[in-house]
Amino acid sequence: MADTTTRDKLMDLAERRIQTVGFNAFSYHDLAAEVGIKTASIHYYFPSKADLVQAVVSRYRQRFNLQLAAISDSRRASPGKLQDFMELFQKPLDSGKAICLCGMLASDYEAIPEVVQGEVRRFFSDVEAWLVGVLRQAKAAGELDFRGKPEAVAIGIVAALEGALLSARTFRQPERFLTSIRWILDSLQSA
Repeated sequence: MADTTTRDKLMDLAERRIQTVGFNAFSYHDLAAEVGIKTASIHYYFPSKADLVQAVVSRYRQRFNLQLAAISDSRRASPGKLQDFMELFQKPLDSGKAICLCGMLASDYEAIPEVVQGEVRRFFSDVEAWLVGVLRQAKAAGELDFRGKPEAVAIGIVAALEGALLSARTFRQPERFLTSIRWILDSLQSA
């Protein structure tokens, strides 16, 4: 296996593990067994678990930002862009028991290394900043009607989505997430 392939496979496995069982519930031993390498070999790519998870979150954040940019570049009206945005959070849930990587890490926030905490905060800051831009544009165009400042609404939307993921996962009912998306979108619609 080439170095980049092994590195990427380790990151993919770590991402999936974090999204399903959390930061503290997987080890290098788990990853090594699945990849078919020795545990010590993982240290070649990632000297510590913090290094691995930081790289995973950074990659996740970059991919998410690319998806946000694609949504921004679409010709859809703001309500459609918000729908597309919310569906990004649904994707991990569709694949089984997984949820948003950064939402899962946020639930372990005090137990994760500081460098990972920083990446998680950057993810939420990026997402909220993107939402603020869409909400401002939508309000100015008369496409959405909401009370409060776009910054507060963006924080509320992200919190509602992350909570909806946890609820859907807890009850093993993905439709709970869809219900939350509809409620959020309905509550933002212009009168």
